[in-house]
Amino acid sequence: AVAAGDVDGDGIDEAIIFSPSAPAPGSRDRVSNTWVYKGRSSWPSRVIELWSDLGAHTIPPGSFGALLYGVDSKDAWIQIGADPDLNVDFRINNVTCDDINGDGKDDIMIVFWGADGPSNSGTERGEVRVIYGYSGLGSLNGSYPDTFNLATQSNAVIYGEDDYDRMSRVYAADLIGNDNIMDIVAMSRQADGPANSRQSCGDGYVVMGKPSLDPTYHMPADADVYIYGAEAFDRMEYAVPWTGAYGGIILGIGAGDGPNNQRTDCGELKWIDRNRFDQLTLPAAIDLASFEVMMYAFGTSANDWMSYSGQMAVGDVDGNGNPDILAPSPVMCLNPPTCSSTQGKATLINGTTFGNSDIDG
Repeated sequence: AVAAGDVDGDGIDEAIIFSPSAPAPGSRDRVSNTWVYKGRSSWPSRVIELWSDLGAHTIPPGSFGALLYGVDSKDAWIQIGADPDLNVDFRINNVTCDDINGDGKDDIMIVFWGADGPSNSGTERGEVRVIYGYSGLGSLNGSYPDTFNLATQSNAVIYGEDDYDRMSRVYAADLIGNDNIMDIVAMSRQADGPANSRQSCGDGYVVMGKPSLDPTYHMPADADVYIYGAEAFDRMEYAVPWTGAYGGIILGIGAGDGPNNQRTDCGELKWIDRNRFDQLTLPAAIDLASFEVMMYAFGTSANDWMSYSGQMAVGDVDGNGNPDILAPSPVMCLNPPTCSSTQGKATLINGTTFGNSDIDG
């Protein structure tokens, strides 16, 4: 996973690279590394080798940035078969970077979907760990690079709710508080809705950004807003910030069944605008089974899985001043080698149209 953000507030974005199975000091194997390369006006012409360049000091001190070590072995993995080393999946973790404490520096948020909760008291609940941005990136205490142990140096931790909820995505969006500070949006696609009554509908949790976050947040009790998927097995997973008029977030529901549930696993997008968040009395719940969203978009055909296990993006790709949405539709191959095709597609949704009417296909 990769991200970019101005961690040190100097006006140039850093390049952030997450490696899910890298080691850490103390013979800690497969705990993950997050590498923060300091932004600069001129980059090396060749590919940077993470470990060899660091060891040989071929990157000038102070320009490398920081290295963030994960907590426990295989926190970035989940078990999908009998073999604990071979039957694993580490594709779904992500990292994002934005200013969630309002100090003008972008903060780093990393999600570990295989993490086991406080003191490892559960199984694959997932968690988000936060490191604040700071001045002097790459020169902290003269170290090369700055190093952080997320087990003891995280500024905040958001814990998933139940075993196998697998909190797997984290985003930043300005949704609540009227304070112009970005809020954290964490998504658990395997979570089971209100009182665990809706299997794998997917839950989302919004934690309000503020100058000093609490050290720990336990979902859903500590969420400012929690969002429940509408149907069992919808697997709501994405919450991309909408940068067009009215703001808010676009929710990606990869296994949604379309209009009146008549299009199996076509995938759906649902837009909740900023005004709807402003009307909430916190803490609040949004249940998509009854909540009236601003707009919908539906996948074209059954089994399109629009937005499932693939990163959505928002950007003005036609230059008309309105953001557009790019949503992937992967073809899932669950039982190799029986699959004959692994091709998929990406759906480009015109933002002007989406902002004014629902999109079907």
